[in-house]
Amino acid sequence: MTGDAVQGSLAGQLAITGVVETRQAAFESKNHGVEIIVASTTKNGIASTVDANPGQYLNQTISQIANAVYGKVGVSVNVDGASGANMPFERVSEHVGETRNDFIRRLAMMRNLHMVDDANGALNLIRGETAGGATLTEGENILKGRILVSNNLAVPLVDLRAQNFGNNTHNGAAAAQVSAQAADPNYVGGPRPFCLMAEMPCNQAEAQLRANHEIDLNNQTTCEALITVQGWLMNDGTLWINHLREAITINSPMLIPNNPFTLLLRGVKHLQDSEQGTRTELNLCIPRGIGSTLMVDIPT
Repeated sequence: MTGDAVQGSLAGQLAITGVVETRQAAFESKNHGVEIIVASTTKNGIASTVDANPGQYLNQTISQIANAVYGKVGVSVNVDGASGANMPFERVSEHVGETRNDFIRRLAMMRNLHMVDDANGALNLIRGETAGGATLTEGENILKGRILVSNNLAVPLVDLRAQNFGNNTHNGAAAAQVSAQAADPNYVGGPRPFCLMAEMPCNQAEAQLRANHEIDLNNQTTCEALITVQGWLMNDGTLWINHLREAITINSPMLIPNNPFTLLLRGVKHLQDSEQGTRTELNLCIPRGIGSTLMVDIPT
């Protein structure tokens, strides 16, 4: 029933830790069924608001703040060791009525970190690629695929403007005129000026991380591939869901004539039904979309 604690396994391996969020039963003359939806434990941070107690954090890292905020609803938070990720926030305030997820997401953007949960129900703040990877080849281990290359929302440069609070250390222009720029090396097209205001007070280093994050988000829309493979397991016998952020080499002349090319694994959907059997849908994007320094041209 709703609220019951759940651990879900696929192929005998843990895939999700959370609670029953929805239960639906239905029947008719020739069939009947029960649908159970399980939500990760991290859903507690989406469904609850900050306590505003203490409400303000001084000289603490995002790891310290996130664990304090999410720890109150039974969720642990892990933070990558990416450059600048654990730079302390000089002063951060919760907004009354703001969800825990929105509060930490606001801080994560200022450290160019992306949020994702894991099989244990923990929240991970990530950036960049991890070791490992696989090769997907048309006619061998690709059941079907789709790739979308678009510059619909692409911009050549993000111009970020911000302000910092004033004190004896930073004041005047240093507080009132904070700015940073981040260029998109993958952009091809005409001029598209793009100015962004920071969501919170910040210094120059924080402004640069926020500008970099906007370019990353922009790159996620530049090239996206959805590839379906047979089964739930990678070639090493582990679930695909455990291989997020790995570089995947794709060799598919039907998708891109210029082969092979490399994308990062951004999302995983494990599927099973009586008609198509067991399969996995892989969502991939160019490496810069997750803050990777791995330089890969957009497939053409």
